[in-house]
Amino acid sequence: MDSVKLNYDEMAERIEAKLLTVAGNTPIVVEQERQFLNQKLSPDTVYFVISFSSSATTFGQSVVEARLTALSEKNTFQDAREMLALLASKYTLKQDGDYLFTISTPRVLDAFTEFGNGFRASLESSITVVVNSSDFESVTHLYYKNRAGVESEVPLLSFRENYSNSLRPQPLPGQGGFAKSVSGFATYSFSVSTYYKHGGLCSDLDELRYGLDKENADFSFTLQMRNAGKVFVDKKFKCANVSVSQDAGDAAYIAATFTL
Repeated sequence: MDSVKLNYDEMAERIEAKLLTVAGNTPIVVEQERQFLNQKLSPDTVYFVISFSSSATTFGQSVVEARLTALSEKNTFQDAREMLALLASKYTLKQDGDYLFTISTPRVLDAFTEFGNGFRASLESSITVVVNSSDFESVTHLYYKNRAGVESEVPLLSFRENYSNSLRPQPLPGQGGFAKSVSGFATYSFSVSTYYKHGGLCSDLDELRYGLDKENADFSFTLQMRNAGKVFVDKKFKCANVSVSQDAGDAAYIAATFTL
């Protein structure tokens, strides 16, 4: 197995790229471990500093902790706070190649720090980056294609596969009671859980379990498993069971088992 290689510059570039997608029209500057006290600050610009902490390395995986500190635009922190909040909601638990990011919503460290003839606020979000070895083979993306051909990703809370082979022992004459196992039939199934939300796979599973889908007589769903662009499986699976769970204070989630 390949060893885990920690490329801090690449992780910072991935974080910066994500910030750019949520910045809108607000200009931003992103740096690593650098202060801006000696720079001339633009009043409309939000400045970000990425600081990496120590990492825990286990077999084939490292967990890196980081802090993303924002220095807000002049005399307000609305844009900076909104960017960090959007960053957390959009990219938490989203796989990005060998990286899986978990990002917290921001907290205000200091709301009134004087800079020149105005003030700025400092905000901070915590980031956990799970770095997998490049030779890991795992399903990181599941896609569902409905009958209209519309494809949508199923955010995975959990994914479990099961393969079972029914073996029949065949006695071997003259071998002291030993037997040879012969394959009878094999089954393959997988279980997934995802957030219970309107649209895509969840809505079609609702129609199935409530008896509203009269066209899907064989309970089949077209699902595709991918990892870093590689397609593992692209087949029609039959839905074996569906359950929906919700506890007080928690978001509802739906779990389903599919089999060939």
